[in-house]
Amino acid sequence: MNLSDWVVVFDLDDTLISEREYERSGISAVEKCVSSLYGSPFEGRIQRARDAGIQDLWTWTCEQLDLPLEVKKACFGSTDFIIQGLACRISLGS
Repeated sequence: MNLSDWVVVFDLDDTLISEREYERSGISAVEKCVSSLYGSPFEGRIQRARDAGIQDLWTWTCEQLDLPLEVKKACFGSTDFIIQGLACRISLGS
């Protein structure tokens, strides 16, 4: 893992960016990773699911891609989402 590809942002009280916008950017990063990995357009789909009230976005994502739920544990089990050497540090809340 090349640390020069990482960006660390500290925003302790939502003064730089709102938590909601931070979540949106994280979800967008995951959508891009999924689109690239599976070769199908996925941009906007996870965000729309969140907006529609889906609580478990990662189970929903696995279901949409016909992936076993073990993928959820392996890839989405924590806030570290890592696919093919691409690491996206995200915070999506509960």
